[in-house]
Amino acid sequence: MWIAALIVLKVVAARVDWKKDDRALARAVKEQVAETPAEVVFAETSPRFGLGFYLDADVEVVTFSDEEPHPLARVATGTLARELAGPAEDRLFVVKQALREDFERKLGDLGYVPQHRGRWRDLDFYTITPSRP
Repeated sequence: MWIAALIVLKVVAARVDWKKDDRALARAVKEQVAETPAEVVFAETSPRFGLGFYLDADVEVVTFSDEEPHPLARVATGTLARELAGPAEDRLFVVKQALREDFERKLGDLGYVPQHRGRWRDLDFYTITPSRP
């Protein structure tokens, strides 16, 4: 009976739509973004490291500023400004919908133009380009 119950539990768990299902998030990225990114950058947003596996991409976390103590300081690789100062890679930025305006304003202040590429639940996807050559 225990073995049968465990098998049923495993089948049910595999079919349930979990709130933090990185497979579903990766599927949304592939459907909404033309090219699979080499790097996924979570801006001021808790990271979903499973995307690294499902998209075969590097996953990074950046904050909008260096203010201390920052809730994401433990996992953040730097700030948005430092990320943008580095080499331009095929990056996809992911930000919570509630922070969308702050993200777009911060990019404008840094001289970049955001292109909204899609949304999954409360997460928005962006690519960016410099506003001037």
